[in-house]
Amino acid sequence: MNSGDTPPEVGVDHGEPTRRRSQRGAIEDEIRLTEIRAARLGCRFFDVRYAKISQDVLDLVPARVAHEYGILPIAADGGVLDVAAGDPLTPETLDRLRFIVNHSVRVMLSPRKHLKAAIERYYGPPEGETGEKSTVAEPAEPAEPEFREIPELPMAVDPESPAVAKHIQNVLSRGMALGATHALLLPYKGRVKVAYMVDDLVCTDDDLPADALVPITVRLIAMLDFYGGMKIKVRDQQRRLKVHFHGTRFGPAVLIALGQPDDVIGRLRDKAVQLGTEFTELKSVDFPAELLADVPADVAREYLALPIQRKASSVVVAVADMSRQQMLDELRFRLGRTVEFVLAPEGRLRAMIDRCYGAADAEAAPVVLAEFARSRKLLEKVTQHPGRQLSRPQTTEDHPAQAVWGWLQRFGKDGLFQLFDEIARRPELCRQLPDGSFDVVLPQGEVVSVLPEAARRYLEDRIAALRRTVLAKLENLLLSDRRALGLGVAFALYTAACRLGRGEQVTIDPSGLRHEWLNFLYSFILKTHGDIDTNSGLLALLAERPTAPLEAIGRVLDDPSCMVAPDRAEQWIEQTLALTSLDDLVRSDTPMIAKTLEALIGEAEHYRASHLLLVPNGKRLTVAMRIMRRAYTRPPLSGCITTPLLSHLLERAGKDRRWQPEFLRRNVSVNVQFYASGEGPAAVLTFDRDHTDIDEGRTIAAHAGVPFQRLYDASISPEAASLLPPSVALRMRILPLDVTDAGIRLATCRAVTQRRLREWQGLFGRPVEVVMTTENDIVGAIYSQFPPGALLPADDHAVYYLRRWTGYEPPPEDPPEDADESPLPETGEATDASET
Repeated sequence: MNSGDTPPEVGVDHGEPTRRRSQRGAIEDEIRLTEIRAARLGCRFFDVRYAKISQDVLDLVPARVAHEYGILPIAADGGVLDVAAGDPLTPETLDRLRFIVNHSVRVMLSPRKHLKAAIERYYGPPEGETGEKSTVAEPAEPAEPEFREIPELPMAVDPESPAVAKHIQNVLSRGMALGATHALLLPYKGRVKVAYMVDDLVCTDDDLPADALVPITVRLIAMLDFYGGMKIKVRDQQRRLKVHFHGTRFGPAVLIALGQPDDVIGRLRDKAVQLGTEFTELKSVDFPAELLADVPADVAREYLALPIQRKASSVVVAVADMSRQQMLDELRFRLGRTVEFVLAPEGRLRAMIDRCYGAADAEAAPVVLAEFARSRKLLEKVTQHPGRQLSRPQTTEDHPAQAVWGWLQRFGKDGLFQLFDEIARRPELCRQLPDGSFDVVLPQGEVVSVLPEAARRYLEDRIAALRRTVLAKLENLLLSDRRALGLGVAFALYTAACRLGRGEQVTIDPSGLRHEWLNFLYSFILKTHGDIDTNSGLLALLAERPTAPLEAIGRVLDDPSCMVAPDRAEQWIEQTLALTSLDDLVRSDTPMIAKTLEALIGEAEHYRASHLLLVPNGKRLTVAMRIMRRAYTRPPLSGCITTPLLSHLLERAGKDRRWQPEFLRRNVSVNVQFYASGEGPAAVLTFDRDHTDIDEGRTIAAHAGVPFQRLYDASISPEAASLLPPSVALRMRILPLDVTDAGIRLATCRAVTQRRLREWQGLFGRPVEVVMTTENDIVGAIYSQFPPGALLPADDHAVYYLRRWTGYEPPPEDPPEDADESPLPETGEATDASET
């Protein structure tokens, strides 16, 4: 058949593989962008595609609420509910959710498409929707979160344009002229409301065009210093303003704290004296209705005039400007009666007119008042608690937080930890992404994330690029000085201990917290050089005086209020750095660490060890095993894998600190405890043996008519130990315990039969008395009595910690030297390396 006879293929799309690859790429891009966005906003990223959520957690959030707010509950612990959302939630939304679910709510970001699919997977489609088409009208879509993209407010105006600068200048100068403490820019139905707070009263001004809000917001963000403020000059004096941004359903709202107002009252009082007129501060806030009726509302607003008193046939009216005689004459004519004018501050006058006659924009007035109350509260909260609030761990001795915290306390004092607390409260420079790279944190990141694309690009060019340069400079400075790097690592461990202490799951591997090293140095420089508050100022310092930050770090290490023993501070720095890999080749999430830990647990299980000890010792990690009544160590590991190994162990053990790894196709139950040793955090793994084999052994012993004995306290005579090679004892599962005139006392875990008795008697050439035991006991006793070449008797360092943390007591025939003395200092004591 020729090619023309071949029937055409029907329904075959040769572009399908290409489309699938394109779709996978789009999904990966969306996940990557969400991860970056979460890092910038200081949120956690969560992939809802692989979530396994219990029904108890799902029941905390009703289906209607999940669809309406676009959230999915993930986990609940200690009164805190973790939810996945596609966008950050506004404070009002968080308050409403907190009331609905009766839990504090912590938000994690997820890709929107994946989140929507997951919500429908767990809760079903929104009420009234089905998978099939229906002739019934579809219900309204769930309300979107208020914190969202703002496509209706494009950045049509360049933030660098003179018009934007003039808008900002007018708002600030107008607020100061009115004696205001705060200025508010609020988007509302296609316009931008401008309002001022004057002595706890609100007055409004002329609206701004809607397309000016985003450029003004972007320009103000670019003008902010490290602390969320900006400096301006007023009458040749520098004034620092605080600025706060947050999202509303119509766009970003801007609150500017103008600080203490100038002496507007004093200047107006002097002006009144010059004009020869009276002056009133308008302290009264209540005026009778019959008095207000003397001046109609439209006249009061047009001429900015407020009646404050009646005098016989005249009325006393407060005005803000008495220099325009024509305006005063017009006002007398409009009122048709005798009028006496007094001078009053314009800010209070405007506020009192709105209060007495009602706002000119009655619809927007309650929104403005509510936004002022909300914004001031948020600004106060940010000012009082601008960064992270760390609380020192209050946990048991075997808790991982206490293991790290106890190590830091051995050399650091309260002054050092107060410094760490203050640095944690400062704004962060960068966050670490899941792939180990860094991304800078933009100021007001929660607002930046919902601005239009053009606005975000502008801020990226203006701020992010400069901060990346700062980031590179700081990283070079850290890697060039061991003291700075050591304090950065110590700060990372401190933040990890505090977070672990309050129940968070966090790594204790400083390699996974490299962003904390940089955040420490960044905030430390800003603290010790108070005159620097901008990126350009910081870059100038690093270029002109690069040793200045290092000199300040040296002063911290020499300070007796910060260090237990300042003369040994650098020794502590080196010990701290020896616990981790200074590059990211060895991290807790690398396969090498996982394989190493699995190998150690498999080795301990093979020897039937009851405990496995991981404790740093100088630049090595000691690995010790307690087998029956003896302790052995294997060849030490490099000390740089200490924190990666312990961090991986913490991750696998979880909050209950129990782990069931697989060994030879069976699960091994391990209880994990963490402690602080003299040279760093340590861990003890306790193996939980299955006690059913004891019952089985007793049953077999009773059936065979032989005694049953545990071998933990059994003593093996030297003569008996020499009768059988260890390899044969392991293969046959027998162990000679003692030799007497009557024969050999032999332990076994196998069923006693006549054939085996004859074999054993033939093997030893004398009568055999059999005692039954368990397989774990027989294997452990053999390895305890005949350790392989890879195991060496435990040194004093390992024996001390085994005694302290596991209750180990060495056999009386070979006690360790100085067994009653600790080879390491207790908490708060310094020691020389030779003493450890």
